[in-house]
Order: sequence, then C-alpha cells, then structure tokens
Amino acid sequence: MRVLIYKRTHVGDPDTSGCFGHRDCMRSVRDFEYDAVIGVGGIGDEAQSFGIAGRVTWMGIGPRKVRPKGSEAQPSGAALVTFEKFEIWDDKGPMLHGLAPHLARRLYEKKARYLLGGLSEIEQKEAMELLALIRRSPPSSHSLSKGQGNQCRPRTKPICLPRKRC
Repeated sequence: MRVLIYKRTHVGDPDTSGCFGHRDCMRSVRDFEYDAVIGVGGIGDEAQSFGIAGRVTWMGIGPRKVRPKGSEAQPSGAALVTFEKFEIWDDKGPMLHGLAPHLARRLYEKKARYLLGGLSEIEQKEAMELLALIRRSPPSSHSLSKGQGNQCRPRTKPICLPRKRC
C-alpha cells in the first residue's frame, strides 16, 4: 500500500467533513498516486500554536479525487480529495513518536516534508499500524464518488498561502 505521510503546519485542511484540499493545501502533492494519507503535525512554531506539533492529526484510506471546474477550480489546479475511510483528530491526536518512532525520526530529525514510497521495512510497518487505527471504522459518509462531491468545495480564501514549505 502506498502511503503519503506529510507534516502539517495548521488545522483546517482537510476539514472535518473529510475534504482534503478545500483550502488548496499540499497543492500538487494531493495529485500524487497513493492509497492512504497520514497527516502529522510539524514541530515548528505554527504547528505548536495550533496544538498539533508531533501529533497524528488525520488519516484517510481510499482516496477519491475530483477536479472542480470553472469558478470552483482550485488556484493550483490540484484535485480535491475525499476518502472511503477518514478520521480527523487535529490537536487531540496521539503523539507520533509514541506510535511510530522510526517515522517520527525520519520526518522530524531528517526534516522530510512528506514521504511517499521509499519507506524502510520498519517505517512501512509503522505506517500500516497507524492506518489500522481507522481500518475498523465504518465507511465515511462524504465520498466524492457517491454523488456527494458538492460537500467538498474549495473555499474562496486559502489558509495555506504559497510559500516554499507549504
């Protein structure tokens, strides 16, 4: 299973309904090919101000992508993503270091912004153990392919402004 693991600096994207990209965060990274996403809080000042530093903040399995057209299109042109299974914890999430110390070391000490492929055997095992936290959950009710794409709409004002780290 290809798992995208990335560091977040703020909350709000994805939103609580499970729409990843409605504020255009992680722009082209959302278009990569993956089977699941694990969002973890970074450790900088901004992540600390949101209470997400070092935490597993959200996970999604079974991405479903759509590209809004016309006035609803993202400035970056990247897809909006919902998931078959989705959970968001934000500042209530478990600490990554306690559940996946090898992944935490790779993200925080080696300063990776995101990981996709190239995981060591132990890192992949840790990622699968994290995803097991939501595998037993019922399917999400906000899947784009079920004709409910109107629930996942881009916002007019992004919270993740263009910059090198975003």
